[in-house]
Amino acid sequence: EAYFFIGDIVKIISFYFLYKGIIVNGFTRPLDTLITDFDNADSTLKESEKQRKYMEDIIINNKLCYDLIINHSDDGIIIDRKGKFVFANLTLARMFGASDVTEIIGKEPWDFVSGGYALHLQKEFEILEKTKGKTPFTQVEINRLDGKTILLEYSMSHFIYQESPALLTIFRDVSVKEEIKSLKENIKESEIKLSESQEYNKLLTEFFSNVSHELKTPLAVILGTIQLLALPSDGELINEDRRNKYMNIMKQNTYRLIRLVNNLIDTSKLDAGHMKLNLHNYNIVSVVESICTSVKDYINSKGITIIFDTNTEDKIMAVDADAMERIILNLLSNAVKFTNGGGEILVTVNDNVDNVSISVKDTGVGIPEEKLKLIFDRFEQVDKTFTRKREGSGIGLSLVKKLIERHGGTISATSKLGQGSEFVVWLPVAVVDEEEMDYLLMLQDEVDKISIEFSDI
Repeated sequence: EAYFFIGDIVKIISFYFLYKGIIVNGFTRPLDTLITDFDNADSTLKESEKQRKYMEDIIINNKLCYDLIINHSDDGIIIDRKGKFVFANLTLARMFGASDVTEIIGKEPWDFVSGGYALHLQKEFEILEKTKGKTPFTQVEINRLDGKTILLEYSMSHFIYQESPALLTIFRDVSVKEEIKSLKENIKESEIKLSESQEYNKLLTEFFSNVSHELKTPLAVILGTIQLLALPSDGELINEDRRNKYMNIMKQNTYRLIRLVNNLIDTSKLDAGHMKLNLHNYNIVSVVESICTSVKDYINSKGITIIFDTNTEDKIMAVDADAMERIILNLLSNAVKFTNGGGEILVTVNDNVDNVSISVKDTGVGIPEEKLKLIFDRFEQVDKTFTRKREGSGIGLSLVKKLIERHGGTISATSKLGQGSEFVVWLPVAVVDEEEMDYLLMLQDEVDKISIEFSDI
């Protein structure tokens, strides 16, 4: 019995520990853990609710800002769903000629474009609905509600509006863009004009300085010569040779003044369009050859050889004889100025059927490449310094170019430093309704022109 009693006590103790293990570890602890987890979850849920509420407040506030920004945007914004406008901002309404957005809502996009473009828009809508893409900005003419037409540019994109698919279209006023472009072009043009004006003023300043020099030098020589003539010579009269020498000096410097004044007057006349050509039919070969012959002795006296060549003896064409003299004499005087003794000047006349080319080529010092492009510009000189070896006002070649252009021709120049320069005149062949005139008779009566053109050498 004692053994059975001890066995019962062991069973009771075993049942107690079994109960303790099952109830405490199997039910109580997991339940406590579950309750703790529920408490934590509830706390997290409450925090999430707070965050959600906060986000809702932000969204509501952002929507107000969003609507405010959209309605005051400089771009027209419109939303289309199933071919109907469901939203438009104030800018869009004004662009489309409406006083309020309610006049736009419910209308169809094709109500505001021409028939041909309406089909294009419909295709674009269909493509965007399928691809959910975006179009680049494209120009379109909009027929406004007030009957006017306006050019706009637009871009469409697919997006979700109020939880449903829709198309967002942004319109921009092209006229503003064009105005900005025009303003930029005007600013650029003004800057160019300002730069040109500054450059022109610089040229004018240099020109007036050079003209002052050109006027002052011969006047000083003339005045000095007069003073020499007025000086007593120990009771003896100045002999004839000295008198002739002084008279020639004064004459040459007078010619220089006449040449400068003539160039200034003729340039002004050409600019104002007041100089008219006195066209007559001449043998152009004879005209050029006669001018070369008339200056041959003078050029030879400088130790320079002048050669005349042609591929024809007769070519009748209408020219202004005075203008042709100015052109050829100016080109020859430039060649003499820049050719040293022992050099050569070759004058060539070629008949090219529809036109005639006259070339004046020298073996002089040549012209720098950067100056070659500018030598026909008014007031431009190769050497602008007051200490230059060769005189000139810088308007001779500019005048020559204008006279040639009045004949319908052109002039070009090529040069290499140390090897010489070549000027080529191209004149179209044309005649006037009259007989050929004799240029030689005319030249004999106007020999002083040669002295005037060569006066600054």
